[in-house]
Formats: sequence, structure tokens, C-alpha cells
Amino acid sequence: MSGSILFETLVEGTGLPSEYVRNRLERLIERHGYTVQGLSVDQARELASSLLLDLIQESLQEQ
Repeated sequence: MSGSILFETLVEGTGLPSEYVRNRLERLIERHGYTVQGLSVDQARELASSLLLDLIQESLQEQ
């Protein structure tokens, strides 16, 4: 599976608004030094985990 297809699958699989997730994941990809085109399944798992942790931290800070 190509990195771009994997990225789109990850965006859609979150169930969150796609533009919101797409922007967040693009920032995480850059922060981790990855590229969308070269994204692997293991990297996608790491990104999903990072996204979830970021969302949890944000919600805790808002409280």
C-alpha cells in the first residue's frame, strides 16, 4: 500500500473531521521527519498514537 493511500485511510479511519485530522497528521509527519509518500504501516501506527495522545493532552489542558 502506498504512503498516500495509507495516509488517506488513516485520516478517514479516525472518524473525525477530515480537514482537522489531515492538518494535525501533516504536522505530526513533519515533526517525526516522515513523508506522506514514504509512510509505512508502522509509522502510521505511531502517528495514530501521537494524534491520540495530543488530543488527550489538549482536552486535559482545557479542563
